[in-house]
Amino acid sequence: MGKSKEKHVGALSHSHEDNPLVVEARMQSKALGTLAVYRRLAYSVVAIGALLIYWSVYADGGTVQLVVGILLLVVAVPCAALLHIGISHGKANVQKIIDALQQEVDGDKNTPE
Repeated sequence: MGKSKEKHVGALSHSHEDNPLVVEARMQSKALGTLAVYRRLAYSVVAIGALLIYWSVYADGGTVQLVVGILLLVVAVPCAALLHIGISHGKANVQKIIDALQQEVDGDKNTPE
């Protein structure tokens, strides 16, 4: 075994930052958090668009509210869907990285010294 393996193996060393898989998982998790903020924003825009359409149709709002509401929905629904799919795939990717790390750690535990 080389020294590079000893730097990031096991919970005793606490130097997991040397492992590129840990760094990648951390960066992807941070990016997923940012995407989740944008997804919530897209959901809010969808709700505002729906409210504008409702106001225009049922509360004697003007045509402007109807057009703006439709435009908001046309833009925000695909954005929300894409963000939802991207976040789902990103979470699956992070889980694969974690599984690979776990296999690496389990493999190192079984290796005789």
